[in-house]
Amino acid sequence: MKKEGNDAFNAKNYPVAYAKFSEYLKQTNNQDSATAYYCGIAADEVKKYAEAVTSSILLFRRSLILGNAYARKALALDALKKTAEYVATLEEGLKVDPKNKTMVKNYGLTLLKAGLAAQKAGKAEEAEDCFKKVIPLDHKHIKQMLCTAWSYCVIMTEPIS
Repeated sequence: MKKEGNDAFNAKNYPVAYAKFSEYLKQTNNQDSATAYYCGIAADEVKKYAEAVTSSILLFRRSLILGNAYARKALALDALKKTAEYVATLEEGLKVDPKNKTMVKNYGLTLLKAGLAAQKAGKAEEAEDCFKKVIPLDHKHIKQMLCTAWSYCVIMTEPIS
């Protein structure tokens, strides 16, 4: 079962991989963390986001690949349009694995989008708060976007003389 799942996963046949991994995990009482991880990826690929969250939770219990488990769970929550849970999961995950590039990037982009939306709505303080949360993040692409957004914020909040 596991080998069939691995073969399907390597062939990018995610529906079969998800089915085989899920069946294997049921048979083993969810005792194989690596399989749970790949089952979560396969679930995400076939848009079974709730199942991807469940696979991530299994990894949390085992404390293996923890940063990636948080990142996967966050992506699944984002796909389910559960924004508050998505952001909370990224924040929690970054406490555990602050250098996880996927989480840093996604959290930073989320904050930048929220900051830009606040700017557009004339909420300069809210925008500034969002942008300040991005400053400590270590991701080159986000830093460049932050500079642009911050410059725009300063221009929009300065009085016209």
